[in-house]
Amino acid sequence: YNPSLPFGTDGWSQALVILNGIIIFVGLVSMALFRWLHYKNLGYDSISHARADENKKIQMGIRKNFKYLVKSKYLICIALVVLMFNISLTLIEVVWKDQVKQLYPNPNDFNAYMCNVLTWTGVVATFGAFISGSIMRRFSWTTSALIPPCIFLVTGVGFFSFLLFKDTALASLALIVGSTPLVVGVFFGSMQNVLVRASKYTLFDATKELSFIPLSKESRMKGKAAIDGLGSRLGKSGASVIHQGLIIGLGSTALSAPFVGGILVLVIGGWVAATRVLGKEFNKLTLAHETLELKEEEEAKEPEKVEEPELATTEAPR
Repeated sequence: YNPSLPFGTDGWSQALVILNGIIIFVGLVSMALFRWLHYKNLGYDSISHARADENKKIQMGIRKNFKYLVKSKYLICIALVVLMFNISLTLIEVVWKDQVKQLYPNPNDFNAYMCNVLTWTGVVATFGAFISGSIMRRFSWTTSALIPPCIFLVTGVGFFSFLLFKDTALASLALIVGSTPLVVGVFFGSMQNVLVRASKYTLFDATKELSFIPLSKESRMKGKAAIDGLGSRLGKSGASVIHQGLIIGLGSTALSAPFVGGILVLVIGGWVAATRVLGKEFNKLTLAHETLELKEEEEAKEPEKVEEPELATTEAPR
């Protein structure tokens, strides 16, 4: 808390005002830059603009997304991979943040810790961007795509082990390193969050985009639209529904942690299975240099009515 500042009654309220002020300032600068670029007409090219209109992202409703995905086993596997990733991330992140809140009940300390986690996420993601290309060139698509769920599984086991068995021999292990089970559990959760998000920005996104290559142009665009519309949003909302049901039934996030851990193992298992099936299909199509094209069902068209020619009438001569 800085008493010289004219706003805020404590350090947290002062930090919120400063952060909101920075956000507003950056937003105004962005608006001014956009206005200047628009006024100067910089960066506009009629040819590239026309191409952008041709490649404009297709937007489909939920029903059309489902109908399009169920046509292909290949697209279903991609959607399952994206769905399982978002469910896993949301499931473990809620429990981890609850533990961080217990370790740092002060809002300032909590915010500072989360900022450190974001900083390390950026550092690890930057490092991963340099080595992810080499990993994908040296190993197969399936091996590269299996790295994120393996990271989830290993770090998740460490996190839930110190969370659920903190009154067992693991407590002695934490005391040996001069810490507590809560601190060690939060450390594993933080490491999991950093590594998983870094792998998401590098290997996961790269392998997901590569999986669309065997599709035709139209199938690729519509498949991406369907998966972006369902996979990510449905995964996050589904995990939120699971957490809400467990908290309502059990009373708290800490009591629901064992069930979250069990569900997480099942989800990661489904993620690995979908990745292996998708890898086999991907290798089969790429080795054969085939293109997978999904044809939409043609709507039944009504037969056009053939107009009968009118007979010309001529008046009899008088």
